[in-house]
Amino acid sequence: MQNKNLETIGQKEEKRRIRQELYQSKMWKEVRKAYYEAHPLCERCLQEGRITPAHDIHHRLSPFKRGLTEEEKYRRAFSESNLMALCVDCHIKEHHKDELTIKDKLDKYRD
Repeated sequence: MQNKNLETIGQKEEKRRIRQELYQSKMWKEVRKAYYEAHPLCERCLQEGRITPAHDIHHRLSPFKRGLTEEEKYRRAFSESNLMALCVDCHIKEHHKDELTIKDKLDKYRD
């Protein structure tokens, strides 16, 4: 059991490292800034008739999905058509479909 936990921890750390590589890259920072400047409001809220400032730039399709080629990862990571400006609430809802989890995450963020 202990080896399984170590393997899981190692896998999580590797996933975290890969994500940080992308999100700390100069290219991501430039793409994110340009997209945010063009879309300063939450796109999901706008669809629902609300005006809310965007806080995060979200990938509609994850560039971290297993089995993608490097070209597919690159396209998903940096293509404007795969991005969406979201407020904190909508971004949390996008990643956490479970109602209880959403409420817990929102409450934790607001504290």
